[in-house]
Amino acid sequence: MVTYRLIVAPDATTIARIHATSWRRAYRGILPDKYLDHEIDADRRTHWRRRLSAPTERDVGVLALQDGAPVGFMFAVRDEDERWGSMLDNLHVVPEHK
Repeated sequence: MVTYRLIVAPDATTIARIHATSWRRAYRGILPDKYLDHEIDADRRTHWRRRLSAPTERDVGVLALQDGAPVGFMFAVRDEDERWGSMLDNLHVVPEHK
């Protein structure tokens, strides 16, 4: 069964792992192999630790769990744009669960 819960700062490493895994699959041949093979894990960890350590009141993230194991996440910014409203900034699912 898939359950959902809000993302909290200690989830940064988990979110980074899912994000990196998703990008490796989706962006192979688009982003440099060096980045995808050697740099993406540290880059995404830094990004998510920074982002989740000081969230704004408009940030919202949800972690998807399959039988308790993280399998995907979404991250949005509420009211990002006056005309268009909220922005879905990230939506990633580990390949085996797509």
